[in-house]
Amino acid sequence: TVGGQTSATSAADQFTYTTAGDITITFDDLANPNRPLSGSYGGINWGSGNWYLSSPWGRFTTNSISFPSGPTSATFSFLSPQVLTRIDVYNGGTVASTITLSCTGDPTVSRSVAVGQVLTITTGWSATCSTVTVGSSNGWDTNFDNLTYGSGGAPPPSPTVSAVSPTSGPATGGTAVTITGTGEIKY
Repeated sequence: TVGGQTSATSAADQFTYTTAGDITITFDDLANPNRPLSGSYGGINWGSGNWYLSSPWGRFTTNSISFPSGPTSATFSFLSPQVLTRIDVYNGGTVASTITLSCTGDPTVSRSVAVGQVLTITTGWSATCSTVTVGSSNGWDTNFDNLTYGSGGAPPPSPTVSAVSPTSGPATGGTAVTITGTGEIKY
C-alpha cells in the first residue's frame, strides 16, 4: 500500500510502484479492449465516454488509451490531487501530432510526435492538481500508455542497503536471503 492505494496482487497489477512512490497505470489488466473507458480506474476518474481502451496497436504491444473517434482532447480527474509526471505517446497517424498536457497550477507541456514514433513525455510538474487535459492534433490516431503520477513534493531519499544475510550460498540456489536497509526498493 502506498498513499492509501493498494495494488492488486496478481501478475497483471493495474499499477506499479516506483522508488519515488509514483504509480504507473498500464491498462493491461482491463478486459475486453476496444471499448469506451469510463468510470474510475487506477486512482483516476476517466469520465463517461471521454476515453477509449484500445487493444495492442502499432508500436504499443499492450493495451493503451486514446480518444473516441472525433475529439482531439479529453480530461481525466485524479480521485485525490496528484502530479502527472510522465506519459508514453504513440502517433499512429499519417502526419506529426502535437500533444498538449495541461493542469491548473503547472505550465502547459507541448511536444511534437513524429509519425510512427513512441515518445515518453515528462511534465516537470511539481504542483498537484485534480484535472488534467490531454490534447492531440491527430485525435483518434494517437494512443497513450504508462501514465505515471504521484503525490508531488520532493521524492523520498534513495533506498540504502545496510546488510545482506547470508553473504553466500550454494551454487544451486534455494537459500533465503534477507536484505536489510531503509527506503522502498522495487524488484
